[in-house]
Amino acid sequence: MPLQAVTEEIIRRALGAINNRAYLPYIDPTRRSKLAPLLNGRGLDQVFRVPNNFLAVYAQSHIGERNVKDKAKNVTAMTTANQQDPEDRLIHFKNDPPEFGTVIHELFHWLSHKDFFAGFHASPGPNVGIVDEGITEFLTRKITAEDRTKHYQAEYLEVRQLSLGDPNVEERFLQAYFKGDRENIRWLREHVRAARRRGVRH
Repeated sequence: MPLQAVTEEIIRRALGAINNRAYLPYIDPTRRSKLAPLLNGRGLDQVFRVPNNFLAVYAQSHIGERNVKDKAKNVTAMTTANQQDPEDRLIHFKNDPPEFGTVIHELFHWLSHKDFFAGFHASPGPNVGIVDEGITEFLTRKITAEDRTKHYQAEYLEVRQLSLGDPNVEERFLQAYFKGDRENIRWLREHVRAARRRGVRH
């Protein structure tokens, strides 16, 4: 379904907001090359979609999971990657137009390094995959002033707790998330597991 003009405007605002932050130096060159035409207003319809049947798209990307229909009720958007080429990604919105914060959140997923995306976003569960949503929401809330307490609040609080008291932690987040740095991905996994053993997660 073609994007509405209002949706395209929200996407452009979100792209501009991310482009004005200090994250660009961290973003992997492959992702940055895919971002460049979007910043110039080209190819939005090749990345952003508003499917007629969002549930069907969601179910297709969550084959084998239980209670897919129930989970989809609370999902307003998602980013999917081609299994053969993880750099080939699409952003799907349930609502047209989407909220500004939702576009920011999904753009961060779309910009994350393929090793982080595959190692965390695509692998939720006890292997701390869901921390991907925490970091994504942590970055999102640095840009938008919208009330996003209904979006990944527990995951956000977990990441925020990890970042308290150590100015170097956010740098580790960015290195892992955007550059796919293996050492920092390993550090993140270990620290999330340790924090959960201590019962830090809210």
